[in-house]
Amino acid sequence: MKIKSICNSNSKSSFGMSLNMPPKNLIARKIGNYAASEAENARKPLSELAKDVNIHVFPRSSLIKDVTCNNFDIYVTAIPKTPKEKFLAKLFGTEKKPQKVKHTNRRVYVDKATSKETLADVIVKTADKLKKDFLKYSK
Repeated sequence: MKIKSICNSNSKSSFGMSLNMPPKNLIARKIGNYAASEAENARKPLSELAKDVNIHVFPRSSLIKDVTCNNFDIYVTAIPKTPKEKFLAKLFGTEKKPQKVKHTNRRVYVDKATSKETLADVIVKTADKLKKDFLKYSK
């Protein structure tokens, strides 16, 4: 039996930045094609924002099946340290106190788009504000 390598040699590691958002087809299945295409437009700016924090974007469908209540839950959290970093921080006494704020979150409804701003713009602005608030209050 031949064992295939799961790792792709061409893949690049994204250490230090993390955007957790489902692919376009899963978002479309959950809350519709319009929201999926707008989320895909926001993916690149969100990944640029996620350089020093984790950004999580979750599509949520309405429980009452009302399309205007479909939304995205956006969370900003700290990037967890690797075991090696934790060990070295303890060894050299540079370990920081636990953060006061573990995460910040906000909900963006799909119908929040206006003639001036697209849904993608609203998602990116919300994530940017959450990141600023998280970094401000976690120090």
